[in-house]
Parts: sequence; structure tokens; C-alpha cells
Amino acid sequence: MLDGGLRTLWEVPSATGRDAASRHVSTIVFDGVEIDQTSVSVSGQSLTDGSDEVVFSVTLQSNPESADATQENMWQVAAYLTSTPQLSDDTKKQLLSSQVLSPRQSSQAIFPGSRSGLYDLRTNVDRETLDCSATNYLCVQLNRSSLADDSFTFTGSRPDSLTSCERLYCARKTSAQLTAGEGPRGDKGQKGEPGEADINSANFPPGIPGPVGPPGPSGAQGPPGNSGPKGPPGPRGFPGMDGMPGLPGTPGPPGPPGKAGTLVASAQTSQYKGPQLPGYAYPQAQAAGNPGPRGPPGPPGSRGPQGLTGPAGPAGEPGSPGNSGPPGPPGLPGRPGSDGDDGSPGAAGQRGPAGTPGAEETQVYQEPQE
Repeated sequence: MLDGGLRTLWEVPSATGRDAASRHVSTIVFDGVEIDQTSVSVSGQSLTDGSDEVVFSVTLQSNPESADATQENMWQVAAYLTSTPQLSDDTKKQLLSSQVLSPRQSSQAIFPGSRSGLYDLRTNVDRETLDCSATNYLCVQLNRSSLADDSFTFTGSRPDSLTSCERLYCARKTSAQLTAGEGPRGDKGQKGEPGEADINSANFPPGIPGPVGPPGPSGAQGPPGNSGPKGPPGPRGFPGMDGMPGLPGTPGPPGPPGKAGTLVASAQTSQYKGPQLPGYAYPQAQAAGNPGPRGPPGPPGSRGPQGLTGPAGPAGEPGSPGNSGPPGPPGLPGRPGSDGDDGSPGAAGQRGPAGTPGAEETQVYQEPQE
């Protein structure tokens, strides 16, 4: 991925995970990754109290016109012990480590015009062979990692852009290393007062980058850029496939009549006839002709026979009631009706008034008749 914008990335990678398995990512084409300067800075904790460990950091400054480098396993930093502050093919040097970067540090992204730091790098020296009375330098060289994708390459803008050296001091000298008139190194003095210097001076050395700050807020979205110029026309395309056959054309006008033929004897006696093609076999019959003009109306036809009686239609809706007719004459008297059924007993009447007392009755004896 290439990006011409100016972006800066500071990252303090962890020293753990040095032996983590490297991962191979998909191919990303890099073009024009260029390093302007490589700087090494040795920590004051190196080689103290008889330790054989050197702690240092490496800073990479990319060219403003460089492309982005955002692939994994891109960088390799080799550490050397030399007696001169320059590292070249002719320099006598002792290889301390061919790769001091962890997989994460080896994948450090670098953007155009930015300075990226690789911190907490460590390597060991052999104190048995280290001559602390001599001048020693720790030199580093930035190389392409053997695990990098084939598409990744980079260059230095100058012959010394990919190397850097710094003086390496032993913590203390032994009594055997002291020269005549030279005493042992004293204890570390108190911290001095801050000096005065013009920070804008070109001779003022840059300090070690501070820790990573919190991410800043996202800026407002910029306006859309202007449309670029119209590109050149593309290459001529390949010829297209043949199209479908077209419809047959309309039949042409009839030709002039031919000459009258002569009847020969073989034509009168031959029993064979030429092939007869159906109408649709002729090209002219495969396309419908335009309809002709409407003909004049024909004469009226004769009256046809009477048709069959059709089925009865559905019943119509009931009509409205008619007007009342005049009264008819009286009818004949009817026959007498039959006797009706006996009615049910009526309810008991009220008690009547008491009657007048009757006369005393005299009984008369009569003899029965024989």
C-alpha cells in the first residue's frame, strides 16, 4: 500500500515475545521505501556491575518522499563491536547478534518523513575478551529481514544511512587495567543543574523520544478533492462475437415473363415430376408480406333457414299489484253447518236468596193398583 501523506508513528514495543512465531501475510507491493538516517543510542545501564548485557535503542528517519512500509517481518538489525565509529565492509568488527529485533519490532511501520523508534534492544558481549582500556563502539546495521515478503525492498538515501555507531564504555576498570598515575573511577556525582542551550541551534542534539501519548481526537473530515485529469483512452478491445443472422428481406418485385417454351416429346411421355417444395420452404414465404388493401363489400347473401328455438329465458321479476276490481254479486246461501260440540260446564253461580216458606203438606194414602 502506498500513501504519499505525512504521518508519524511512535511505538515502544515490548521486549517479551522475542521467540514468537513469525506470521506471513499476503503480498503487498512496496515501491520507493527510503531511509535517510539510522541512529543508535546506548543506555547508561549497559555493562554495569560486571554485566555483559548492552541495552540500546535505534531510531529510523524516513525520507519525506518515501512510500509507506506496513508489512510484517520487514526489518533486521545486526549489532557489532568495533574499534572505529564507522561501519563498512573494511571495518574490523565482531558480530554480537545478527537480529536483535522481536517479531513485533521487525514489523515496525514506517511512514513518509517520520521518525520511528525501536526501543529496549539488547545484546551481550564477552567480558572475558572485552578490552575496557581500548576504545569500543557498538555499531548497528539495518538490513532486510530474511522473513520479509519478496515484494519488500528499501534503500538508504546516503551510503551511511543504514548504519550507526556509539561509544561503548565499560562500567568499571579492574586494577590490572589501570595505568600509572590513574586511580579507580569514583562514585557517580550528583545531578548537575540544567544547562542553557538554544533549542533552535543546529548543534543541539535531539533528545530521546518520550513515551507514546494518548491518541488525539479525530479531525474533521476534509472537503472532497478536485477531480483528476481525464485518463488516456484504453487499448482497443478485441473484436466482438458474430451477431445472430438477420431476418429475410422482403420479396423483390416479380421479374419479367420468360420466353414461351416448346413442348418436347419427352415432356409429354415422362412420368417423373420435379421436387415440390412446401410453401414455407421458399425464402419469400418465411417472411410475412404487408396486408393488401380492403376489398369492396360483397353482395348480400340469401336468407338462411330458421334457427332452432333457444332455451327459455329466466323468470322475470314480480309485477306491481293491480287496481281493485268492482264488488261482485252476492253468493248463494251456504249449507247449514253441523252442530257444534257441547260446551264445557259453566262456573257455579252465586247462592240465591232464601225462598218463602211453603204450605204444610198432607200425605194421602193410595192403595196400589193390581
